[in-house]
Amino acid sequence: MWKLVMFFFVAATANGNSISGDFKTCSLQCSNEGDEVSDPPASENIPRTRTLLRGKSGPSGEKGARGDGGIKGQQGVSCNRSEIDQLHNRIAQLESESSIDRMKSFSQSLTVKYCGVGLQLHDKFRKIENSQITASSYCCNSDHAPYHGRLFGETGRGLWAANVLEANQWIQVDLLDDQTIHAVVTQGRQREREQWVTSYTVSYKPESSNHFRPIVDDSGEAKVFQGNEDKNTPVINKFPHPIRARYFRINVLTWKLYISLRFDLLTC
Repeated sequence: MWKLVMFFFVAATANGNSISGDFKTCSLQCSNEGDEVSDPPASENIPRTRTLLRGKSGPSGEKGARGDGGIKGQQGVSCNRSEIDQLHNRIAQLESESSIDRMKSFSQSLTVKYCGVGLQLHDKFRKIENSQITASSYCCNSDHAPYHGRLFGETGRGLWAANVLEANQWIQVDLLDDQTIHAVVTQGRQREREQWVTSYTVSYKPESSNHFRPIVDDSGEAKVFQGNEDKNTPVINKFPHPIRARYFRINVLTWKLYISLRFDLLTC
């Protein structure tokens, strides 16, 4: 014999993790013989209010069957070990070259910054006055005057521009006394147009001399320095040996579109 008690929910209120409410109940008494059903005794006192508590979660279900496998990928291209080694060596070579280029660029930027003679626009420690910078001619108006030809210059039109488009137009600086110079650095026009000097010679005059002398190569001829390939990248040209003089002059040989130049001298 077993007994089944059924509860019929009438009303409920929530309180925390439990639910309270009124229930109407009935019970069924069943036996294994014929499944007879009888009403509960009238005297049985069944409470009409019950509290339901949240039960524990049941056990997890069984793991499902494994899905079908994916589509097989394409076969890779085979290569022998020597090809792989060659590739690794080339990558290492490129990384080394890139590192060397970066180091050279960094070294040059330091040289330009700390070795300038005072022609750079933002040089706070050394300063060449505008009156110390002269030229064979300049174009148009004072926006193209020689004193705008300072390295990294942004004043005026950002350049010195010659008035005559012919070789041997020059720009020079008076250092006021003899100084030892190791190199010259040049740029093209700072903005607006693609203009720069592509080749030039350098001449100098010591304080004790009355005429300019060219810097010469091993054959004794005036050395031709290669200039710029764009308007903003500084290009350094070292002298064959340090030159001590008061005046230094850049003599333009060839140019891109127009004779446009910014420059400085390097003391180291």
